[in-house]
Amino acid sequence: VQVENLLSSVDSDHKPATFWMATPRNTLIENVAAGAADSGFWYEVEGFHRGNSATAQEVLDGSLPFPSRQEMGIFDGNKAHSNYGVGLKTYPSGGYKPPNE
Repeated sequence: VQVENLLSSVDSDHKPATFWMATPRNTLIENVAAGAADSGFWYEVEGFHRGNSATAQEVLDGSLPFPSRQEMGIFDGNKAHSNYGVGLKTYPSGGYKPPNE
């Protein structure tokens, strides 16, 4: 087995999750997250838009808040077990501040 160093500064690349979401608006129903090197479910809730989302029309016209301020989608009947880290993580820690808070 050949192992190479990871050339990335993105935390989620160094601590992989079973499910990784760039927005809390996703719907997750009856999933099982097991065996991850970090968390079972990882919500990236940054104070900015990244990737292709950064140029979406609803971002450009200001109608879509940053992930850190979006409502949580449906999360029902999910299970996380046998992960090295926590079952559900929001990143960055303390960065998720939904509008109804």
